[in-house]
Amino acid sequence: MQRIDQSHLRLDQPHGARIPRPEIENLLLALQGNEIDLAGFAARAAQFPQLGARLVQAANSAAVGRHAEIQQPAHAAAYLGSRRIIELLRFLPRDMIADDEPVPAA
Repeated sequence: MQRIDQSHLRLDQPHGARIPRPEIENLLLALQGNEIDLAGFAARAAQFPQLGARLVQAANSAAVGRHAEIQQPAHAAAYLGSRRIIELLRFLPRDMIADDEPVPAA
């Protein structure tokens, strides 16, 4: 499993490659249609450090009420569940989304 070190990431600033809009749409459709499990989602999301960091941040937020710190995107995805992840994907900040970048090969 990939561990995300969030100490150097500022989630309000672009870091690395932005996420192509078609990839976000594909992930949303796959999650909504139960065509991908959370482990498969986490593996695809691992291609984008910002998305992995966003998952970890959401899982560790005070709103979720978590007591132990989650550090891995796969663990965060399992903890959040598909409904919360779908909501997270729908409301990604614009600076994380690329309208003009191709979807990376799997």
